[in-house]
Amino acid sequence: MGFPLTVDQRLAVDNTGGPLLVSAAAGAGKTRVLVERLLDRVEKGADVDEFLIITFTKAAAAELRERIGQELSKALALRPADRHLRRQMNLLYAAHISTIHSFCQDFLRQWGHLLDLDPDFRLCDEGEGDLLLREALEDVLERHYADPDPGFDRMLEILAPERDDKPLVDTTLELYQKLRSHAKPKQWLDDQRRAYLAEGIADAADTPWGRITALARYWSRRLEALAEECETGVPPYCESLRVTVEGLKALSEAKTWDEARLPEFPGFKRRGKEDDVDLAERAKSLRAACEKQLKGAGEGLAYRSDELLRDLRETAPAVVCLLDLVEELDAAYAKAKSRRSLLDFNDLEHLTLGLLEDHPQVAEEASARLVEVMVDEYQDTNGVQNAIFSLLTRASLWWGM
Repeated sequence: MGFPLTVDQRLAVDNTGGPLLVSAAAGAGKTRVLVERLLDRVEKGADVDEFLIITFTKAAAAELRERIGQELSKALALRPADRHLRRQMNLLYAAHISTIHSFCQDFLRQWGHLLDLDPDFRLCDEGEGDLLLREALEDVLERHYADPDPGFDRMLEILAPERDDKPLVDTTLELYQKLRSHAKPKQWLDDQRRAYLAEGIADAADTPWGRITALARYWSRRLEALAEECETGVPPYCESLRVTVEGLKALSEAKTWDEARLPEFPGFKRRGKEDDVDLAERAKSLRAACEKQLKGAGEGLAYRSDELLRDLRETAPAVVCLLDLVEELDAAYAKAKSRRSLLDFNDLEHLTLGLLEDHPQVAEEASARLVEVMVDEYQDTNGVQNAIFSLLTRASLWWGM
């Protein structure tokens, strides 16, 4: 409807075969493609209020609504008698173009009675929420200081060795924010407790941090396929890639932690003038990504399994206590907000997700109204938001990042 598109952009506009992820560099025209995709669907009979378009900021949402309006106006100027286009101009101001939090807030205003949510809830600003959160944490810590247990004492040795609990406060708040980004926070806490207690585990390879063999299997498949491409495209790179692949295969077959060895990553030989430049760059990029991941995941290979498990179990009481603190903080902060009929941004997301999960009829009705969900800046979403989108997308999902 008005944008000249490249071949790849046209593919992103026309593809309706299921969930679609559009990844491109900044300034490559992702938002432009999003607008063209929506308008293309409108040309084929859809209404603009049948789309849910999530943007990162309110300013971005307003700009996007304006851009869609401009394109509709151009089309209407060419076809002034088109009733469908004229209808879209009227519907545009009711279209669902917003941040995830604005969407969740409106959703809870409509359906919150199913959760016994106070209809007069107020969204607390960042400053107010931070103050309440820190006050709740202070109360939780005071209770533990008054009646410490061995786990709390061990945690203080690690996080507050100089009788300054600022590192403990900062770590607890950081972990709390991480907790709230998970779709199932309680399950995540329980999983972390089990992982650190390592009950019944006799080899470091069986811990969540020791499963490097699965990563090795993944990369061996990718680099082996890459090496086959390079046989005709960039022959000088094949030898180095195959050395790495053989090391990855050996690592993936290791039966214990102490048998595991990181693969070698020898330098690439100089490519020829006739070799495929794009393939060469892709080969270097992929192999570098593999090396970074494997060396990061395999830092512990410098230590024996029994040493790692001993260290893990020595720190487990402190870590479990920290996880307990975070869970207590979550409950205390929720209570403080409830007394004031307040919700923060995390609450909006979790309550919306809970509503969709626990009341399938609501999810069914909401998704039935949507032709497509479009998410701009998808790389900035968290697990809760992604779960919400999944429950709303019985039709189609467009991601941009």
